Amino acid sequence: MTDRRIGDKLIEHDLCEARLFADPDFDGETLLLALAISRALRDGCFALRRVRLETGPEDESAEAAPQRTSDALRRAQQTLRLGPDAGHRDPNWRLRRLIERDIPRYEIHPPECGHCDAPMVKRSGVCGQRTRNSVAVRSRDDGRLTWHFYCARHRDWGTELYRSRPDVADCPTPPCNAGGLLMRHFPDWDWETLYRWAYGRGWKEWKPPADAFPNVAGMWGGIFEASE
Repeated sequence: MTDRRIGDKLIEHDLCEARLFADPDFDGETLLLALAISRALRDGCFALRRVRLETGPEDESAEAAPQRTSDALRRAQQTLRLGPDAGHRDPNWRLRRLIERDIPRYEIHPPECGHCDAPMVKRSGVCGQRTRNSVAVRSRDDGRLTWHFYCARHRDWGTELYRSRPDVADCPTPPCNAGGLLMRHFPDWDWETLYRWAYGRGWKEWKPPADAFPNVAGMWGGIFEASE
């Protein structure tokens, strides 16, 4: 790797940190982990530059391979002091928890209340009565859930809607609407392996999306779905 290439990599890491701060989808913990990873990769470039200064540009030993994911994660773990805990046998459980929280998935957030969607008979429009009763209906087109509310007066309408809703097996897997932030900003890493390692037992088959990752959450696909 030439000095110019090392300099380009350092600029890339600076831009990466700027993108991390600008991404509105991050929460505090995941952002800190992403920043620690970016800083570990940047430190790896500085280390490579020091090797070249000490050994000379013609020394083949200076042509180091790209920094391994495990090395960057270990440095990030040390930076954030995610060390072992007396209550856990696994010394990496804090790091695993942060990565597990970033697994791309479809999260379900049922609303607490809404307005009755039942159509009125004697007038146009819907009932509109405020209520907490609802039925979640999965879309046959994209698999997303939509909540339809019904009041006590239209309980029969809600019951019929519940009975006629499509089965999960007849609907596609919904697109992810949560997670995937680390994968978005470090797309060259083997996230299938990292997510499996972080999740541990009970891992479902998971495949990364084929398209490039946009800067808006919820626009990439996946098959890891949270329990309803």
